[in-house]
Amino acid sequence: MGAVVGPHPSYIEVARPYIFEHKLRRCMVARAGAMGGGGGCEAREDSARLQGVGWIDNVRKALQLPVRTYNTACVYYHKFRLAHADTEYSMADAAAAALFTACKIEDTLKKSREILCAAFNLKLSPAEQLSPDDPLFEAHSKQIIGLERLMLEGASFDFRNRYPQKLVVKLCRAVLGLPSDDPAARTAYYMALDLYRTWAPLKQSTAAMALACVELALRLHAKDSETAGDGIAAARYDQLLRGVLDNDSTNGSDKRHDDHNDAGNDAMDVDTNGNGNGAHGPPLKPGLSYRAWAITRAEIMETLLDLLDLYTHHRSAALVGPAHPLDTYIVVRIPLNHEAARAALARHTNDPEPPLASPAAAQNDTSPNSAGGANGARPTTNGVHGTPRTPATPQDDIVPGRAHSLLSGASPLSGGGGSALAAAAGGQQQQQQRGQSGTVRFMLDAARAREERNMVERYFRAEEEEYEVEVEVEKVRRR
Repeated sequence: MGAVVGPHPSYIEVARPYIFEHKLRRCMVARAGAMGGGGGCEAREDSARLQGVGWIDNVRKALQLPVRTYNTACVYYHKFRLAHADTEYSMADAAAAALFTACKIEDTLKKSREILCAAFNLKLSPAEQLSPDDPLFEAHSKQIIGLERLMLEGASFDFRNRYPQKLVVKLCRAVLGLPSDDPAARTAYYMALDLYRTWAPLKQSTAAMALACVELALRLHAKDSETAGDGIAAARYDQLLRGVLDNDSTNGSDKRHDDHNDAGNDAMDVDTNGNGNGAHGPPLKPGLSYRAWAITRAEIMETLLDLLDLYTHHRSAALVGPAHPLDTYIVVRIPLNHEAARAALARHTNDPEPPLASPAAAQNDTSPNSAGGANGARPTTNGVHGTPRTPATPQDDIVPGRAHSLLSGASPLSGGGGSALAAAAGGQQQQQQRGQSGTVRFMLDAARAREERNMVERYFRAEEEEYEVEVEVEKVRRR
């Protein structure tokens, strides 16, 4: 009689509010494998990301939705694309489903018909525009509603989001004393919107994103004023720039905390004159305290370079890109590269992968594309980043927070297959069985999921005992 099979212990999917660059690279490599690979994978990835975010931005403006909904929709769109290959859906459907889901989360309710109608009417004149009740949107709206569940699963039902625009306004007004019509203040706000065209919202906290936007805006306008021969304005922006740079002897700690709404309220105490004092450090003027914001210079540097990459390679797809010449972005990046090289800052924070170049070559090469050069950037081949040295087939760690079986000996943080990326790594059968062989549950607390795994796996561990028994064997007589 065989052993009695008990109920399936279910799967646990743990949400991850932060997804770092090495995880994103593994996801993109796996997605390229799922789509057949080939050349131009990075260009195709950038194009799909920028087109989707541009679609969300245009439609939310047509519907007059707030910036919070735009932020949430972009994050859900990015996470959905990490969990599914581009061949499984169309860009417009994914963007519409992300905006539809974000409208519910941010309490700015819009029907799927209204979203599709607004996107359709953008291409028509006012006399030819349709109403949301038109039968043309009936079948398509049902598809968007069906994708909503995949959006929530891709984000592990994590409704925590970050809104850097509010903190950007506080920094410009209270700390720097800039009026609302100042060009640098407007540029910083638009940069906070452009950030969602990159992967930065998945990697950085609210404070890191806001400070990077303000710093880059000041650097750009200082350089533009210097180029135009306005030395007074250039000196003014240079002086304001010192107000957002670190004033501590150390760069703070690696601690991260939830800062989804009012991240800077505890780190900034502003009086009516616009002067502030850090909660745990020196006065905010002439410099902020990174330690009080629980961020490091490396995180801000990574965000700055992400924005500069966007404005250098995809100027027309951004809001701020066409406002400044290409040479300005290149000139602004040079001192940042030198600063990163002097401080030995890695191009991407929390990256466990070793550099691809040798130490000798890294010491001699200080170009932006060298492994030991500007901000630890990885070498490129014709503008395309090389694949990571870590194998791109880990079924347990491709997608952050994928479904994890409690029978496994790995940590529930590593996750298991259950996505299109896992299918690309050989997990097609597990993807089809997800939700059928056992219940999938979503958790926000990783420690609780780990404790539950340790408790449950005791009842499913197969324990065997070995015994040695000596048996006498009689010799058979020969005839």
